[in-house]
Amino acid sequence: MDKNSSEMTETWLIDLDGVIWRGDSLIAGSDEAVGALCAANKKIVFFTNNSFPTASSLTAKLQSMGIPASAENILTSSMAASRLLNEKSNVLCLGGPGLYEALVKSGHRPVFASTILSNAISNTEYASYLAYYAQSSFPQTVSAVDDDKSLVELTRMGVEFFTILDEIADAERFDACVVGIDPFSNFATLALGFRAISKGARLIATNDDSTYPMKSGLLPGGGTVFKILQTLTGSKGEVAGKPYEAAVELVRDTCDKVAYVVGDRLDTDGLLAKQLGAKFLLVYSGVTSPHGKSDTVLPFVEEENLKKVVYAILGI
Repeated sequence: MDKNSSEMTETWLIDLDGVIWRGDSLIAGSDEAVGALCAANKKIVFFTNNSFPTASSLTAKLQSMGIPASAENILTSSMAASRLLNEKSNVLCLGGPGLYEALVKSGHRPVFASTILSNAISNTEYASYLAYYAQSSFPQTVSAVDDDKSLVELTRMGVEFFTILDEIADAERFDACVVGIDPFSNFATLALGFRAISKGARLIATNDDSTYPMKSGLLPGGGTVFKILQTLTGSKGEVAGKPYEAAVELVRDTCDKVAYVVGDRLDTDGLLAKQLGAKFLLVYSGVTSPHGKSDTVLPFVEEENLKKVVYAILGI
């Protein structure tokens, strides 16, 4: 994203989840909207607070939906989070491949919490504890003798697993614990993050979104684990993604002046637009509903989806 080489008339900063797609489903008309912007010679940059996917996977997903994209016009909250660590740091990564990739590219040394856990329990009975859950017949008839044996055995494994967690949590010290959305997070990875922060690691979140839009509804968002760790440790922590300062600086350092920000959230996309001095275009295809507006951010245009806001601005 060369700030000096583009002859585009203006830059559009567009969110992905809830604007371009929900889960793996294209929101109707999004591809047409991006095509119209390209035809009108507008520069498009996609900025997502979703820290889980890598830039290349986002690019491939966009292209598979008929939307032109390259890694150069993808920004993520993972990229913003990596910028909060000024010195090369040992990082406990409570997130996905996109977060890990961004940290590595910035010269840091991340380790997945799940990797620490896997290494500790490989070649033990705990490596198959999920399979044990699946094979057990409880709680259908917990009074049955076999089910009682299953419950006793599971209790033993759980008690011993607490001891394992206690031991591996002290195995390495980290400069920071960076948290992002991760469908594979669990009690054990949370415990590792809690212990790392308690021993002095900085708590950094890629974003503090409470929800994540999918095709059939909302799921817990990237800020869920962050808020738990805040409560557990008493640490305020730092947030990198939209609309926080690290995200603002990321946009300013990599983009021409942004004319429009398109998003489905007032508290992230809307506030980011306000800080960038851009016009905010609100869509109702994601998290925010027509009844969920506030006086904090007033959209320049609000419509059902990306196609409608783009066509409204372009006068199509």
